[in-house]
Amino acid sequence: MLASTASLPGARTGDSPAGGGVRGHPGRLYALVRPPTTAPDTAARRRLRELRLLYRRLERIINEKGVVMRIRWIAAAVAALAISGGGLAIAAGGAPPHGASAPLRLHIIEHNINEHLVDLPPKGDSQGDLFPFSNVLFNAADTRQIGRDQGNCVRTNPKRGEWECSWTNKLGNGSITVEGPFYDTRDSYLAIIGGTGVYRDAHGQMLLHARSDGYDFVFSID
Repeated sequence: MLASTASLPGARTGDSPAGGGVRGHPGRLYALVRPPTTAPDTAARRRLRELRLLYRRLERIINEKGVVMRIRWIAAAVAALAISGGGLAIAAGGAPPHGASAPLRLHIIEHNINEHLVDLPPKGDSQGDLFPFSNVLFNAADTRQIGRDQGNCVRTNPKRGEWECSWTNKLGNGSITVEGPFYDTRDSYLAIIGGTGVYRDAHGQMLLHARSDGYDFVFSID
């Protein structure tokens, strides 16, 4: 994501403090990634079994409309599993309130490769500065690239270390768009405002957490 105010402009990932950072990758558009033709390994087989059990559990706890939506999430999970070789973390959320369905949790990792600070007047860290980016996305095990993202952040309050960001996460089976705050020195939650493909009805929230080599994106899809 974004660099701390101390490291702007020209910051790179290694300059960012815990909880802050910057984003990027000049990415070619990734076409729909086909599942591997070889048989999945033991870990992948276990994950497929877990997904089937999850599907049956979801069938029991959600209404007719929710079932249709959850089928799409399960389809996305199976497709992502094939793409990532079993490294994409997908699980049911905690116990939902009475009458509500449990969200699905999707964990991916962003690595910052291509980003650019646009320092608008007045010179230096000031309100209105822009930060466009295009980065690569990896599975939860951080072993395989599964997509990329692209978007922009606007500096809203330098003194408080705040930005407002929006971007699209492009995966092999669709995309998820998020919007919300980014903080220089702490985690934040962004709203899932829509998607395409198997994620076309997606809504919920995404946890953004800084790590030493990028960012954790943890989606809770309702």
